Amino acid sequence: MPLCESLSILVELTMDASITATSEDKAWASVLRSIATYRDRKRLDEWEAEVNRVSPRLRTTPLQQMLGELEMLGMSNLYQAFNIDRTIAFYDRLRPYFAERGVKLPISIDLGGW
Repeated sequence: MPLCESLSILVELTMDASITATSEDKAWASVLRSIATYRDRKRLDEWEAEVNRVSPRLRTTPLQQMLGELEMLGMSNLYQAFNIDRTIAFYDRLRPYFAERGVKLPISIDLGGW
């Protein structure tokens, strides 16, 4: 399961752990989870535009901060060659960050391509 499908799962895990999600948070999460649809259409630029439209400018809650990190994971390879090592390193930094906020991310996840 490549990055897009993995990102959808990570967003789902994050949302499942939150009891304070607002309708705006849910809309943002929905767009984040839709990345594979845009990938399949070869229009990740449209996914990025939609994410930018719905994501809050100020990320004040732990949930918003975690969704922001997942957003960055999804965007980390948009305009350059896919870099597996950098993507895995980014994810490895997220695991303890999320754990501190009560969300346990999987140790092993496929981030080897779109």
